[in-house]
Amino acid sequence: MIDYLVGGIRISLGADSNTPGPRTHIRRFVAAARESGYPTRLLLASEYPFMGRFSAVTHSGYQNLSTAKIVAVDAVRLVIMVWCGVVTFIRTSRLPAPDIIYERSAVFQSLSSFHRHKKRAVRVVEANGVFSRETGRDRNISKAEWLTGAIERHVLRRADLVVAISEALADELSSFARIDREQILVVPNGVDPSLISVERVPSSTFTFGFVGAVVEWHDLPDIVSTICGALCETNTTVDGRPVAVEIIGDGPALDELQTRVAVAGWGRHVRFRGKVTQDEAVRAMAGWSVGIASHRASSSSAMYHSPLKLYEYAGLGLAIVCTPSEDARRLADSGANVHVFDGVDDLRRVLETPEVFVRPADEIEASRFAVASDHSWTRRVRDVVAATRGGA
Repeated sequence: MIDYLVGGIRISLGADSNTPGPRTHIRRFVAAARESGYPTRLLLASEYPFMGRFSAVTHSGYQNLSTAKIVAVDAVRLVIMVWCGVVTFIRTSRLPAPDIIYERSAVFQSLSSFHRHKKRAVRVVEANGVFSRETGRDRNISKAEWLTGAIERHVLRRADLVVAISEALADELSSFARIDREQILVVPNGVDPSLISVERVPSSTFTFGFVGAVVEWHDLPDIVSTICGALCETNTTVDGRPVAVEIIGDGPALDELQTRVAVAGWGRHVRFRGKVTQDEAVRAMAGWSVGIASHRASSSSAMYHSPLKLYEYAGLGLAIVCTPSEDARRLADSGANVHVFDGVDDLRRVLETPEVFVRPADEIEASRFAVASDHSWTRRVRDVVAATRGGA
């Protein structure tokens, strides 16, 4: 039995979730655990009494807050941490003890510390970043990094096993929390098996697409400008079709991107779909030719994320143009059509030969099944369970 705890109060699992990445990760992990024979109980802080309102907050909702308001937000978060802890204790007191307590870490949260059976189960903490640092420095929506950092270190140090989404993050966590590197298991994201059965949709354009939150560290204004300048303005055709760009999602950097496109006169080449449901996004992506994934390091010395969109693109059979990551390398090893760039100049080099993004249909389908097999969520879950039993 696994108790899966999610402390992030903005994380919800509904179709209208404002956190589609975490939503997909959680749903796929839990589904794979249950399919593998591990009964899993899900406790979401956003579903606790009085917490539902916070899952409606978007990325843009925290932008441009004054220092006084940020301090007030920190105070509210502290109250929420205590409240969520009390609710967790009450709810788990009514349940039989699990074998594994699996907590997805979140800023200003320590749900496993309040779990009634924490001393009788293996405690696993999954880390997707150093959240105290990201919240205080990258997003500038906390003024209490000293406190959030202390809470985050406490959660990590209390764990019997820490799950990190990349080798780079594992190194960061070891240094940040001063925990043994051997205590950290690297488990990246995986491929949603339902994507493999999605049929590719014929399109009149050769589309480069992006799905996700439009935030500063994706550098989309420069990337879209480079694609439009190199291919759209020159009327380049790829696979016999004109090039287009489509952006799915919203976020604090969307205005800058839309302004850049409008000023340059690229409106006929670039389409903004805004926020859509996951099903709508998948239907749109099935008609793309290339998926865009770009991440850069911010408060960290290295980019340590595991971009879920890479696995979505590969599962749908898209070619991928992306910045360097462990995930990109692994997917390429599994047969995905991955093209890595490091900076705008390097992206221009890749775009000089756009025919590299084109592959025969049979190769595309073969790559989809290969990445689904090599990067299944079932394999991810079994790795975690094996590690809790001393099998790592």
